[in-house]
Amino acid sequence: TATAFMCAEFLYQEYKEVSPWIGYSGYLIATATGYLRIYNDRHYLNDVVAGACIGIISTKFAYWLYPKIFTKSKCRHTPFQAIGMPFYTNKTLGMNVSMLF
Repeated sequence: TATAFMCAEFLYQEYKEVSPWIGYSGYLIATATGYLRIYNDRHYLNDVVAGACIGIISTKFAYWLYPKIFTKSKCRHTPFQAIGMPFYTNKTLGMNVSMLF
């Protein structure tokens, strides 16, 4: 249930400007998942409510925390970087080249 509501909140956060129906349909499916967990005697109501809260709050926390941790790096100011690394295996000599642009 926590995973279902986490995905529903993720859909809502990502697609609320595109179409609010996408976010609401995610919540509809997550609610159906919670109901079916209760109906099939896998969880109690309080388990489903706790899972929904954990899923929604953890996604909101991730969206709040992400911009604070991952900012644009100042060390990537060059538009092009390349590195070459020679290798030797089984009597074969070669060169690996990696480029960042």
